[in-house]
Parts: sequence; C-alpha cells; structure tokens
Amino acid sequence: MKRYIPLGTRCNTATIVSSLGERNFSLPFDWIDISLKNIKKLINFSTQELLDYLSQVDIATKKHPDGTWFPHDVDEVNGPLSSVMMEKYARRMGRFHNMLDSDDELVFLTLMPMVDLQRNSLFDYDQLKEAITSKAKGKCTFITINLIAYEYAATNNIHPAVHHNF
Repeated sequence: MKRYIPLGTRCNTATIVSSLGERNFSLPFDWIDISLKNIKKLINFSTQELLDYLSQVDIATKKHPDGTWFPHDVDEVNGPLSSVMMEKYARRMGRFHNMLDSDDELVFLTLMPMVDLQRNSLFDYDQLKEAITSKAKGKCTFITINLIAYEYAATNNIHPAVHHNF
C-alpha cells in the first residue's frame, strides 16, 4: 500500500495531501511549522521525550524555543500541556512510527517555498532523507512541492507540478 506522509515545514503540506484525496488521518508534522532539522530530531523521540518537548511550547507565541510553531494546537486556555494535545501528538507519533515499521511504500512530501531556501538547506534535506530511509522498512520516495507552482496549478485546474527528490 502507498502512504503519503506530510513532513511539515508548513501546514499547507497536509492540506495538499488532503486535496489529492490521500489523507486519512493526522500525523505529527501535519499542522505545524517546523524545520527539516527539527523533524529529524523529533522522529527519534520516545513518547515521553515528545511530551517533554511539547511542554516547552510557549502559550503566548505558540512556539517551541527551537522555532517550531504550533498555530493550530496551542491555545491560551489549554496550553501545550493539555491532555488533549498530549494524547493527540502521542497518537500521531505512534502512527508515524508504525508506518515506518510497515512494508508500505512511503511517499514523504514537503514544501519548498522559494523564500525559505536558507532555512531548509539541501544539507538538511539530505540528512532527513537519510534518517528516514535508515528507519523505514518499506520503499521511500521524497517529493518537494513548489508552493507557488502548486497554487498556480490549483487555481488554473492544472495537475500540480512536483519535483522528485530533495
């Protein structure tokens, strides 16, 4: 079975997977703004390490000290330590690890906005690709989506252009 996995950098990635009809559940990097370097760090986290990480998110800014932004999950009433958020991310990370442990073909998608080339350097892409490939039992494909080209294609009813491999 082929599974599509949004790899953050922007929450638009999960929205694009949804628009293609390939998103059946949430994963940990769907609705956050996170660098590839931080994804590489988080994929190695145990559930407890993930909960410790989430506990450092600032309620006012919705940001972790490493810059990861949680615009859709942290609110001033519940904060980052709400049981709902903790359970949600533990469940999402469990799904992600189960997918890596499966024999499924995994297609990892991320956005490559033109304005963000320095933050998401090719070195970060290569390191993340290597880290994921070393953990996954199934075949892995990595696709970057040029957000400007995707938005143009979607607006003009053209199949979105994607660029394979980081």
